[in-house]
Amino acid sequence: MKKKTKKKETNKFLEIVNNPNILIIALLIIIVLLVISLGIVKSENKFYTGELSTNDLAVSDIHYYSSPNATFFYANQAVYAGEEKQISKILIGYYVKVGNELKQIDVTEKEFEKPINLSDAVLTYSKFNVAGLKNGYGIYLSKEIKKNMTNLYLVVRAQTTKSDNYDINYEEPIQLYRVNK
Repeated sequence: MKKKTKKKETNKFLEIVNNPNILIIALLIIIVLLVISLGIVKSENKFYTGELSTNDLAVSDIHYYSSPNATFFYANQAVYAGEEKQISKILIGYYVKVGNELKQIDVTEKEFEKPINLSDAVLTYSKFNVAGLKNGYGIYLSKEIKKNMTNLYLVVRAQTTKSDNYDINYEEPIQLYRVNK
């Protein structure tokens, strides 16, 4: 008696599996699930590129990549083409504007024993490469900074004399364009 029920169950299973309509429906469901999951993964991975070009400052390559587990920011050397000045100190870096406040991504500050040209200092200290993993390796950008990356700024501050104040100030907005959708 048990052999007949097993045989009937096997026959029904084979009928279901061999039915092309059921196979097509199952494949369509799998395809829809894959497309949805790929869309979610794609929207979480963001890649931006940009550049800066003003009368005084220019940067040709700026790249930013963000995923749930990693961030990467790269900016090529800036070129200063404004009025040449001798400086004794420079602060240069990239910031994100959150509301009215600038939040630091990466900054270099350097004081010089002898004054140097502003253009030389900008060229030397303006290249940045920031990478980090969520698990703690490197510099992982905060959610607040990642959310506001389209409000990216290059900040250059310099002193022409030994003092407490920067008398040269540039806060230049950078237009980033999202490469992937």
